[in-house]
Amino acid sequence: NASTSPTGSSASHSSGSTSSKLFSASRPESPASPSWLTACAFSSNGRSLIYASSDRAFHLYDTQSDTRLKTLEGHRFIAIRACAFSYDGEIIGSIADDKTLKLWDRETGKCFLTQKTSRDHIQTCAFSPDGKTIIEGLYNGKIILREINGEYKRQYRGHTDTVNTCIFSSDGRIVSGSRD
Repeated sequence: NASTSPTGSSASHSSGSTSSKLFSASRPESPASPSWLTACAFSSNGRSLIYASSDRAFHLYDTQSDTRLKTLEGHRFIAIRACAFSYDGEIIGSIADDKTLKLWDRETGKCFLTQKTSRDHIQTCAFSPDGKTIIEGLYNGKIILREINGEYKRQYRGHTDTVNTCIFSSDGRIVSGSRD
């Protein structure tokens, strides 16, 4: 899993190891974790990085001071599959093999929403540009659109296999990628 900062001055990479690599034009850093790293994402201003691990935790990292700010825990089973910042950077979304989407307050580190799917694993998530909705890409090929309070808005069908990635364009359109 790889992510590039909005300015293009930093990039992060995590894959089947216990360290995430943060590459910077000025200095390379490697935030360490005791578990396999599974996902990473930059905030829209590039000043924060979140990286998730197979120990059911994810870490908030300040890219300016090269320090870990918080460790957030709350998923119950196995690996966190994806994590994302809202566009204003105030909310962090995470999804995991426990079939939940969790939303966290970046400042306090507290989870304020846990949304469980009925039976399908969530593979990916992304926030809308206005921060009012979030999309979930599921293993069964569906995409679910929810209000930030967890309220179901609608479902998109079109894929026949796992939705591996989904994002919003700056004008609110949804783009998704699947194994099909």
